[in-house]
Amino acid sequence: MSEIIIPFKQWSKERLKDNKRATSRTTVYGKIGDTFIVDGIKYDIVGVIKLPLDFVINHLYSVEGAESSYELDIVFNNIFKNKPLPNWVYVHFFESVDE
Repeated sequence: MSEIIIPFKQWSKERLKDNKRATSRTTVYGKIGDTFIVDGIKYDIVGVIKLPLDFVINHLYSVEGAESSYELDIVFNNIFKNKPLPNWVYVHFFESVDE
């Protein structure tokens, strides 16, 4: 169990205050039991799984903090400007330590 750093863009930081409980990355940032802190709030990683990005966009958009798959698709396209979207991502599921 380690404290790790996962960088978040402003869109994600705003969603953390509401319903964001997962973040998808092209590489593994941590494992179950690792913690990270964003804006003074500590989170525990409770799961990491490799999934197709289109599955994440279409089915996991709400835990990613988006209101729709369309919104999450826009977010990923902004992150990967001028690059093709990855086929696969590692979804890191987490919960706040205070929950």
